[in-house]
Amino acid sequence: MVHVLLTGFPGFLAERLIRRCQEAGDEIFWHLIVLPEQLALATHTLRDLNLTVSDYAIYPGDITRPDLGLPGQDAQKLQRLTERCFHLAALYDLTAPAAASAAVNVRGTRRVLEFLTRCPQLTKFNYVSTCYISGTLEGDILEDELPEPLEFRNEYERTKHEAEKLVRAYLDKIPTTIFRPSVVVGDSQTGETSKFDGPYVLIRFLRWARHLFSWMPNFGFETTRFNCIPVDFATDLLRDVGFSDEFVGKTLQVADPKPPTTSDSYRVIYRQTTGRRCYNIPDWAKRFVLWLLHRFPFDLMTGIPAESLDYFSHRGLYGTANLEAACQRFDIEIPKWTSFYKPVIRFALTEQRHAPNSGVIREFKRWCFAFRFIYPVVGILFLVAPALVTGFLTMFDEDKAAIALVTDNLLWRPLSISLLATLFVAVTFLERDPFQKPLHGLIIGAKSISSAMFFAYAATLGMVSLIACGVIDGLIGFFHMLFYYRLSRVREMSGSGFRWDPYHLFFPKRFLTGFTESMAPQLDDPVDVPLVVESIRAEVRRFPFLYRYGFVLACYVLEFVLPCLRGFSPFFLMTRERRRQFLKSVQHSKSIPVKLPLIFVKFVSTAHLFAQKPYLRSIGAE
Repeated sequence: MVHVLLTGFPGFLAERLIRRCQEAGDEIFWHLIVLPEQLALATHTLRDLNLTVSDYAIYPGDITRPDLGLPGQDAQKLQRLTERCFHLAALYDLTAPAAASAAVNVRGTRRVLEFLTRCPQLTKFNYVSTCYISGTLEGDILEDELPEPLEFRNEYERTKHEAEKLVRAYLDKIPTTIFRPSVVVGDSQTGETSKFDGPYVLIRFLRWARHLFSWMPNFGFETTRFNCIPVDFATDLLRDVGFSDEFVGKTLQVADPKPPTTSDSYRVIYRQTTGRRCYNIPDWAKRFVLWLLHRFPFDLMTGIPAESLDYFSHRGLYGTANLEAACQRFDIEIPKWTSFYKPVIRFALTEQRHAPNSGVIREFKRWCFAFRFIYPVVGILFLVAPALVTGFLTMFDEDKAAIALVTDNLLWRPLSISLLATLFVAVTFLERDPFQKPLHGLIIGAKSISSAMFFAYAATLGMVSLIACGVIDGLIGFFHMLFYYRLSRVREMSGSGFRWDPYHLFFPKRFLTGFTESMAPQLDDPVDVPLVVESIRAEVRRFPFLYRYGFVLACYVLEFVLPCLRGFSPFFLMTRERRRQFLKSVQHSKSIPVKLPLIFVKFVSTAHLFAQKPYLRSIGAE
C-alpha cells in the first residue's frame, strides 16, 4: 500500500483523482490535509466515495503554516510515512486579491516543499501548476522552460509563476514532475462538474441573453486560441504519471495540442447553447466590446468576471511534446475539443443546481449596487441636513418629538452615520465578492438591531414614523437573509466546501468555546480547544434536524437563560472561574429541567474532549 499525501481536498480535481485511483483498484492510503472549516464536507465526500477509515486519514491543517499547520507528532508521523505527494491546493479565483493569492499559492507551496524535504520515504512529488504562468507572452511556450513574461493578467497567474519557480529551485532535492493544465472543464463523456467557472460563465450568459437578442456577434478572434481539457483526461494523466517513476524533472503542459481558435470555440458554444448562428464583426469592434464589458456596470450585468475576458485575446501556444510522450507511454488518448464540448454544454444547461443560479449573483449585486448609493445619501442627510430628516418624521408625528430625536448629537446622529458608513463598506465589498460570510452577518445583524431600536423608540416616544422605519429596516434585513440562503446554492455550485444554512448562522464557532474551555481537563499539555470545537460542530451538523437544533437550543439556554435564573451574569461575560462555578451549580441541581441542557451538551462534548492526545497521554492510553 502506497502512502500518499494529498493537498487540495475536497476540491474538484482532488476528489476526481481519488475517484480515478479507486476505479483503477490502486492500493493507496490517502493522507489528506484539510482546512478545519472543511472537515465536515471532506468527511461527507469520502463517504460518497465509499472509502473507509482504513483507506484514509484526515489531518486538520493549513498549508500556509509551518509543518502544514499540524501538531508536532502528526507532522513527524506523516513525514515518516509519505511516499508520494500530490500538491493540488491553490486559490484558483482570478479575482482574488494579491495577499490571499500569495498566501495560498506561494507561501503554501513553500511550506509543502519544506515539509517534503523531511520525508525520507518520498519518491515522487507531483505539483499542479497552470499553463497560464506564461502571462501575456505570445507564440510558442515550451514545457521544460519557465517563461518570464513582462506582465501577468491577474494575481493567479503571477503567484502560480512564483510558486513554480520555488518548485524548480527544489528539483535537485525532491524528485518532481510538474503538471501545467490549461482550463479544466467537466467530464468528457457526461460533462459533469462541480465547479461552474471558465466557459460555464459564458454558457450561462448566452443562455440568458438569447431571450433579449435574436442574434449576437462572434466575440472570438481567428488569431487567438482557447485551450481547455476535460477533468477525466487530467486525472488519468495525474494518476498514471504521478504513480510512476518516469518523467521526473519534467514538465507536462496538460493542454490540447490542437486547440480551436476563440472564434471557433465561441461559434460552437453559441450554436449549441441557443440553437442559432452568430455573426462576424470586425476585430476592432470585438476589441471595443470586450473593453466595454470590462467596465462597470457591464461586468455586473453580464455576470462574466472582467478578468476572464482577457483570455479572448490570449496568444500563447503551448508545446505538448512531454504530454504526448506520456500519453503514448500510458496509452491515454488526448480528447478532441469537438467531442467533449457537447456534453459539457449539455450538462451546464440541464444541471438542476445551475439553471436557477444564473441570475442569483446578478440580482444580489444589483441589490448591493442600489444600497451603495442609498447609504451615502442618507448619511450625508444626517450629517449636513438634519432638517430634511426632521421634515420626514414630522409628516406623521409632532414636531417636538422629531426635532428632539434628530438633533440629539450625543447619540442619534453619530450612531446613524457610523452605522450607515459601516453598511456602505459592507455592501461595497459584497458587490464584488458575494461570498463573504462575516459581511452578510454584519448587515443582517445591523438591520435586526436597528429595526428593534426603531420599534423601541417608537414605543417610548409614541412616534408612528419610527414604526415605518423599523418595518423598512426589518424588510431589508429579511430580504438580505433570503439572498444569503439563495447564495448557498451558488456557493455549492462553485465547488466550495462551505454550506450556508441556519446552522452556521445560529451556531458560530465561538459559541461553544466557553463551554469547551470550562469542561476541558487541566493538563500540562493543554487540549486543543479550537480543534475540539470544530469537531463538535461537524458532528452536530450531521445530527437529524430535531437533535441538531435541540443541541443548539440547549447551548443557548446554558449561555443566556440559566445563568440569569441562578444569579450569574450571561456565560460569555463570566470569568473562567465563574463559568466553572456556574456549571458546577447546574450539575448539582436537583431540578431535571435545569440539568437537562448541560447533560445534553456534555454528552456530545465529552467524547471529543477526552479523545484528545494530551488527555490520552495523561492516562497512558496513547
